[in-house]
Amino acid sequence: MKYLLTSLISMFVAAPAFAYITATAAPKTVDPNTRTHILIVGNGTDLGNALTEAAAAQAKKYNELYPNEQVYLISVNETGKDQDIEDLKNFGFANITEKGKSFRSKDVFNEMSSFSKIASVDVFSHSVAYYGVILDGKLNRLDPKADGYEKLASHFTSDAYAFLHGCNSAQFLAGIFSFQWGIPVAGSFTGTDFQYLYDNKGFHNDDDRKPKDSAKVKVNRQSFEKNIGCYAGGCSRLFPDNFAYHGFWGSFNEGGLGFYKWLCVNNSITQDRCFKTMARAALSYISVKALRENSSLEDYKDVVLDYLCPANKRDECRAALENAAATGKMEYDPYGAKSLQCDFKGCQAKFTCERIPLVNLLKSGSCEVQNLRTSNKTTTMANEYVAYLKGYKLLQAELAAKR
Repeated sequence: MKYLLTSLISMFVAAPAFAYITATAAPKTVDPNTRTHILIVGNGTDLGNALTEAAAAQAKKYNELYPNEQVYLISVNETGKDQDIEDLKNFGFANITEKGKSFRSKDVFNEMSSFSKIASVDVFSHSVAYYGVILDGKLNRLDPKADGYEKLASHFTSDAYAFLHGCNSAQFLAGIFSFQWGIPVAGSFTGTDFQYLYDNKGFHNDDDRKPKDSAKVKVNRQSFEKNIGCYAGGCSRLFPDNFAYHGFWGSFNEGGLGFYKWLCVNNSITQDRCFKTMARAALSYISVKALRENSSLEDYKDVVLDYLCPANKRDECRAALENAAATGKMEYDPYGAKSLQCDFKGCQAKFTCERIPLVNLLKSGSCEVQNLRTSNKTTTMANEYVAYLKGYKLLQAELAAKR
């Protein structure tokens, strides 16, 4: 995300001890044995409450889709107890509790461990491709290689998934979690930014990139079955940029993607399960339609294409992907830089960074993506779209079998 440098600098200056906060999206008693959707919100001091706002929209979506399940928030408390809690109340959260003296990877692990039926995990935070998700603006990171995260595999439901909404979260982190947890995981291969809803013309990144003669809405009448006010956290989402990442760690001109990429790395995840999980996840996207399990194929396509296509090329992109699905001619690439060729196990690329001698830390500005694709054109986006369509058919067949 844009302001990563600010967060990184803050790691090395004096700062108050950050506690973390837990909350629920509905005023119900927390049940460790109920299907649970977990939202994790990390450091974002430079962004105000934008990360919490995006998480609130996701929480409302899960509440609407699954009223008999629970949504559990684990969030950094970084701007001060009163302000953070007031924001959460305004966004509709309940059972707000402050915990701990810092926000560590181990704290997240312990919180997640208390639930036996995790249906989804969404992470909203700054992230660094190599070091992972920033939790509290200091050196505390969500670290899948420590704290026993692989032990959480048995805590996920058979249809579970994770979604990592921060910058470059698919370079390493998404694949590692997919392998450890045995679930599909979505992440980004470039920087991410906030998109806001404009005059029924969809989501756009900011005022500089909005549609002509349009303005931000005050009420979201598209993404939910019931209208949600923007003041209540219903009008924004975190989304990949359609251009190469340029930031504190380097410039990734040689490889990226302008959409969230799904990875199903663990060999226990069959293709059918991977694609069906993608389709189930799409029901919860903050998008241009409010989907249900029985939504029409056309409404489903509207949401998926909204999540795949860049805002400034939506019509062209939709036509190209529909043509690819119909003809099998899969080469299409609207990304504003050099795209990666990927499948659901990973990408034809290598991510490298230089290290500082003696201290063995990564050198700022030294990281790069080596693109190893063998063709001048990529099929990654069209393959993703076709997978979503196959997933929809599988999901509908599953529902029909239950009737």
